[in-house]
Amino acid sequence: MSKLTGFQTPDFAELRATSKAHYEGELGQGVTVGQGPVPAMPYVDGLLAKGAYGYIDHVAAQTMVLYATEENLDAHGYTWGVKRNQATRGGGSVSATGLAGASFPVPQTARDKSGTEFRLVEGVVLDGSGEASASFVAVDPGAAGNLEAGAKLTLTSPVEGVDPVLVVSSAGFSGGSDTELDGRKGISEHYRGRILDRIRTPPHGGNQDDYVKWAKEVSGVSRVWPSPREMGLGTVTVRFMMDKLRADSEGIPTAADVDLVAAHINAERPVTGDLFVVVPIAKPINVTISGLDPDTPETRSAIEAEIRDMLYRRGEPGVTVSKSWLIEAVAIAAGEDRHKMTVPAGDVVCEIGEIPVIGAVSYVA
Repeated sequence: MSKLTGFQTPDFAELRATSKAHYEGELGQGVTVGQGPVPAMPYVDGLLAKGAYGYIDHVAAQTMVLYATEENLDAHGYTWGVKRNQATRGGGSVSATGLAGASFPVPQTARDKSGTEFRLVEGVVLDGSGEASASFVAVDPGAAGNLEAGAKLTLTSPVEGVDPVLVVSSAGFSGGSDTELDGRKGISEHYRGRILDRIRTPPHGGNQDDYVKWAKEVSGVSRVWPSPREMGLGTVTVRFMMDKLRADSEGIPTAADVDLVAAHINAERPVTGDLFVVVPIAKPINVTISGLDPDTPETRSAIEAEIRDMLYRRGEPGVTVSKSWLIEAVAIAAGEDRHKMTVPAGDVVCEIGEIPVIGAVSYVA
């Protein structure tokens, strides 16, 4: 049954039977039996009707923000003034070494070990020690343009007097993000979630919902928690996560991410009051499971995915994670039949500013 209309779409067998009954009613009993064009027509009609019903279902879904996809979801966002966050380029500085006084001019490109290509932003000259700091930016937008400190880039073409290997500075490369995802159908997340937030919580001149909206306008920001007066009267503290973009660090943002979010919110918020944008402190939750049945790699993977999903949905700074939430997450994992959870012993309390993330998941007989 359609979630949008309540209409029960007939399946192929029903559509074929309806067509068959029509032909026999018009042309006579038994006309659809045997060989020839008429016996084949109920099959053809059923297939055509099934395709038409499927298209109608698709069109109906696209009329709702909860179920619309791709460019149709973009159209809903345009209606409400919420644009999809586009992919952005990552970049930063590298340390170049070579002969003193050597010129490192533009245009130059370099690649990291994964093949992501970066271009030199502005030419530099190596100093008397044969060193220089040079700025590079990714050629293509996307999260692949973010690099950790110490990562190495290799010049695609040799430059006289400059070593071919460049080392990313201590600040790393940041600012790169992929195009914002639609979000799952029927779920308030990613771009879909921002449109729904705009519909459900219209702007109110700088209330808590506005700070959530402003922070999520920065590419990669997935969850936001504003806290008024935490640092004193007239202050707003904003904590946020980047669950997909910073998945390698359990969604915890970098210092560069904090600067980007703070700059964007400062450009949007009322001038009164002081803003503090801070990173949540990760509190790993270790889990030990005994007697898992069946104990297979697939079941273990499903369990860890469910724990992550639960912490994404229920986790927030300062929350107390009920052990029952963890038990439930394990119990609904695909393939799990039974288990006993021995760690944690009880509920896990997060202090102010701490956010729960998945820790070590251990399995014992």
